[in-house]
Amino acid sequence: LDRGLTRGPTPKKLKEQKTSVVREPKTEEKSAGVEANDAQQSRMQSTRPSHKTDPRGADKSVSKCERKFPKKQSDPRNAWDGSQVTAERLAENRLLREKFKEKPDSMTVEERERAEQLIARDQRKKEKKERMKAERLNRAEKNRIAHENRHKDRVEKARMQALQKRRERLAAKHAAKANSAGGGGSDSMPRKDEI
Repeated sequence: LDRGLTRGPTPKKLKEQKTSVVREPKTEEKSAGVEANDAQQSRMQSTRPSHKTDPRGADKSVSKCERKFPKKQSDPRNAWDGSQVTAERLAENRLLREKFKEKPDSMTVEERERAEQLIARDQRKKEKKERMKAERLNRAEKNRIAHENRHKDRVEKARMQALQKRRERLAAKHAAKANSAGGGGSDSMPRKDEI
């Protein structure tokens, strides 16, 4: 497996590239071999990614997710007839909305109906956006509270484990003290104030 193509030049080749002294070949046979080797190295370097750029040649302004899953452009030829809104239709809709807000009486019945439909649709979209935003905020708040509760539970569990270990150490300490003293009286158990 030739790792030179995937990982860039080897340290030896880097050292050769960094040296400023040019070595002259002693014979013509060596110079022909060096020229062939230089040509081969230049071809290999042109196929290798530069260490200064991203090895995949990706644009850093685009997120990793967008590079991995690029958005597919819809083909207008595959769309149903009339489903793709043209720029002229968008401009016409904008003018209808503005005209309805300024002078609804000067509009024809069809224009007025279309403008009312557009305004009602805009209102529905606005309400949906607000509802979705509220749901996102509510979900984020629930997640924050759940995270805090999990953190509190972890802290409480760690505190209880530390307390249990302390009780076990004190019990072992008192048992060892009682065994070394030879007596096994009621003083072998730790007192409540020690725990």
